[in-house]
Amino acid sequence: MLFTKEYEIKYYEQNVNGDLKESALLNFLQDIATLSAESLGFGPSFVFANNYAWVVLKYHIEIFAPLRNLSSIVIKLNQEVLQNFMLTVILKYMMKKIIYVLLLHLNGYWLIVVQKK
Repeated sequence: MLFTKEYEIKYYEQNVNGDLKESALLNFLQDIATLSAESLGFGPSFVFANNYAWVVLKYHIEIFAPLRNLSSIVIKLNQEVLQNFMLTVILKYMMKKIIYVLLLHLNGYWLIVVQKK
């Protein structure tokens, strides 16, 4: 199952050159991972109630094009694999033409751990 969400990029999520800040990108990725986990029944309410914690073991991001002057991005998460993010950016031009471009690929590994009391 492919989980998809579009994020509007605010001015404060870009640097002086118009590039998407790394912190904003990671916030978007964390948000869609949380929404995906919730849709599978492993969201914050489940995690907190059972004294579990989500831990990011590692991630690797390949950026194929600059993340510059974007109005919004669409992030797609493959829920079956639970480790693949595909970031597709919607470029909106003055002529209202919308173009979808694959900008990056992320492999990440998440783990649920039990917190002992």
